[in-house]
Amino acid sequence: MFELLGRRGVLTAPLAARLALAAGLRNILVHAYLEVDPERIWASLGRLDDLASLAGSLTSWLERTETGA
Repeated sequence: MFELLGRRGVLTAPLAARLALAAGLRNILVHAYLEVDPERIWASLGRLDDLASLAGSLTSWLERTETGA
């Protein structure tokens, strides 16, 4: 989903890539696909501002599409 939003210009390409990686990490945690690496989890916590960027990007896109811009 994040990659599609990046291709459509809703998200910047770097943000879309980071969020796609976060989704993959979520799958590892939830489904226990691999052994969890605590250092990788800790490093991911430093990118929580990506969620605020996601919200801002989606809000901007919705505002543009509602006004026909």
